[in-house]
Amino acid sequence: MSNKIPKPEGKLKEQDELKQLKKRIAELEMENDILKKWQRFQAEERRKGIVS
Repeated sequence: MSNKIPKPEGKLKEQDELKQLKKRIAELEMENDILKKWQRFQAEERRKGIVS
């Protein structure tokens, strides 16, 4: 039958995977934020170079 009851270890695996995915999302968001700040910094440096 296809109506299997999920085993507790299967549920635990899903929770672990979800926890890992949430952690990875947080890491990528932080990396993205750093890259955006770097991009703004570079743009500002270019503007300073043009004005000077």
